[in-house]
Amino acid sequence: MALAVRRPLRARGLGPNLDAEDEHFLFPGTANNSGFPDRRDLLCIPVEIPGEAEHLFVMVHHAKARSGANRSSDRAGTDPRREEAARAIISVLEQRFDGKRYVLLGDMNDNPDDASMNILEMGMPNAPAGPEEIAGPFLLNLTEDLVVQDRVSWGLKATAVANGKINTVKAGSRQRNNAERGGPGGVSPILFDQILIPVSMGTQYVAGSVTVFDDPCAVVGGQNAASDHLPVYADFVIGGSAPQPLPVPASQITIVELLPDPAGEDRGNEVVVLANSGGSTSLSGWKLRDRAGNTHVLTGNIEAQARVTITLPAGILPLNNDGDEVSLLSPGGEIVHHVSYGAAQVRAGERVAFP
Repeated sequence: MALAVRRPLRARGLGPNLDAEDEHFLFPGTANNSGFPDRRDLLCIPVEIPGEAEHLFVMVHHAKARSGANRSSDRAGTDPRREEAARAIISVLEQRFDGKRYVLLGDMNDNPDDASMNILEMGMPNAPAGPEEIAGPFLLNLTEDLVVQDRVSWGLKATAVANGKINTVKAGSRQRNNAERGGPGGVSPILFDQILIPVSMGTQYVAGSVTVFDDPCAVVGGQNAASDHLPVYADFVIGGSAPQPLPVPASQITIVELLPDPAGEDRGNEVVVLANSGGSTSLSGWKLRDRAGNTHVLTGNIEAQARVTITLPAGILPLNNDGDEVSLLSPGGEIVHHVSYGAAQVRAGERVAFP
């Protein structure tokens, strides 16, 4: 795995020889050799952007391959290992990178419909395999736009060149991958190379820019080509002044308590408490949003002069134990209440109260 950046961007934290060490990987060495075999440890490098105080973290993943010489290492046999890696990744993203800017990319050895990728996109450890067109809610998989078009990034050769371009469309690739799930086959050609970003970075992505590199130079040389994969890339606009927070209007419904660190397991047990100082109100279409831009859509009613306790589903809107922000949004998308807390306010099993 490797990372290259162009000036004026700068990769930070590396020594003069630019070699990555254990501290530059999120699962170094044999910490998880099942999910990240043969030192495929998820490279993570902070990139300095001129004029920006915060770094952009670029994470390069090379998931366990599908193919093998026996049943224990074919597609069905290796699915659990790619899914294991995906679960480990969403856990570390929640714990260490919530609210930060990052890009997770690489050779996923699955296409966007497979369980490992749905786990990453949804932030749900048990997300099922299968086609879905819902953006997020944990990560945005930019390459979902490509799989819908049957675009592929692996398995093409020089015979795919026509009219001076590589034809990166393989009709039926997506359908075949879904039809053959659970079997030994390695579908080819297929879209293995993908780019994912946190929901909060969606506004910095240039809509529709994700594509597969199609210049014939990528397949020149046959067995001696530069790679058996085609690059997948997307455009972003990053930089400029940080947006100023909008004034929050007075609301009869407010956030009065948060439980970011429940006793025991955090996932699926974190709590937000709303209070209503006015009349009975439907919460249908209202949302909670955290600092990273993750959202949870509310349902039901909140009665007059009452409180309602909302238990957050695992991975949907994680509350950081080292501090976070939560906004309450009306059905029209307006911020009607906003609270924040710091690490010093968080105690295991105790709720953070807001006046």
